Amino acid sequence: MNATTHLYPRNLNKSIPIQSKLLEHEESVCTGSILLVIDALFPLKESVLTNREASKAETLGPKRRKSFTAARIALKNLSLQLGLVAPGTHLCSIETLALDGVRPSLPASEVFCSVSHDDTFVVTVAHDRPVGVDIEPISSKASRGWHLFMSLPEQRLISKTGLGKDQTVVRAWTMKEAAAKALNFDLFRAWREVQVLRIGAEKSLARIKGKQTCPTHLEIQGHLISLITLDDAQRIPK
Repeated sequence: MNATTHLYPRNLNKSIPIQSKLLEHEESVCTGSILLVIDALFPLKESVLTNREASKAETLGPKRRKSFTAARIALKNLSLQLGLVAPGTHLCSIETLALDGVRPSLPASEVFCSVSHDDTFVVTVAHDRPVGVDIEPISSKASRGWHLFMSLPEQRLISKTGLGKDQTVVRAWTMKEAAAKALNFDLFRAWREVQVLRIGAEKSLARIKGKQTCPTHLEIQGHLISLITLDDAQRIPK
């Protein structure tokens, strides 16, 4: 699937200098995706948040507020990309905060979504099934704590992937993060209940709620995106 960066409205002051094919090797993995460079979105020339989103943003510190706003912009662009709102709808009219005030949402009851960011990128995806995405820089950070979130059988996979240790461990980390979002689990529960069976460069294998699933991965500019979708047997009500 081709995932081209989007920015709306066009009079925001900077363009996004990235075009990327996001997980194109499996078209069914998601129905839409947006990848944006966070710093290219700021400073904003106009409001992009709904009243609820703005109230939430006011409770956050400056760094967290910036990433929260970037995530909202990505979700709103995804809504426009998928035709969930009328063309030309202003971003500040598109609600992307779920009723619980925590989870992301899109303005269509049957569309699931997930969003993730690191210090550089924000990525969001949508699907008609529960979906989770996570993005992390490829570094030694995850490797320093691998024993906390990888079981002994998962740890044995590190030497079998043909990838570097950091590349391998960050795949395990982002798979479990993405699964936690798809399942609406807390991360610690996902660490225990999501079993990583195989780790590959672009596809891995995991067992979630007794069913095997194939997380997909994309490396971009030193960062890794991992994405997981659930099948009907694993479906979690919205």
